[in-house]
Amino acid sequence: MKTLNYSRQREALMKCLEGRRDHPTADVLFQSLREEDPKISLATVYRNLNLLTNAGKIRKISCGDGTEHYDFVTDDHSHFICKECGKIIDLTMHPSSRTLRRYAENNEEISTIEGHSLILYGYCKTCRKKEPRKQKSTAARAMLSIKNKHYLTGLRSYCIFPQTSKTCQQIQNRLHYLTSMLSPL
Repeated sequence: MKTLNYSRQREALMKCLEGRRDHPTADVLFQSLREEDPKISLATVYRNLNLLTNAGKIRKISCGDGTEHYDFVTDDHSHFICKECGKIIDLTMHPSSRTLRRYAENNEEISTIEGHSLILYGYCKTCRKKEPRKQKSTAARAMLSIKNKHYLTGLRSYCIFPQTSKTCQQIQNRLHYLTSMLSPL
């Protein structure tokens, strides 16, 4: 691991990140640090986050949507990312070192595995509870864009995507559902 010279701002960044379990972004850390040190710049935060990541003192989590979050816990562990709210949750599940060795042995292109990063995507319990209401409101908004209810019911009588009868049935079922959503409006 690379040794870093002492920096007051880097130390403040480490302390700020150490007390958090929400996997903050650089912007969130910047806002938090700015409360204590109004002269700190966003560039300083990014520079120090990169130095700390390269030195192995913190972990960077790339979420796939262009945002990067930071984790004080650097040991191998997995994460769960909610697709709705973006919350990142630490998971204790991880493959054993024996499993990782087996992966390396069974793949002729891999020599050794030194660590892993596993990210699971789905919906947290809070967002899952909200989902049925959200689906209904989304369907209702979609129905408002259709000006004529009779056009919609007319579509039910024939299939506009004649790939398979199953596809036609799915379309007809969806149209029936959307028509029922429009009725209360």
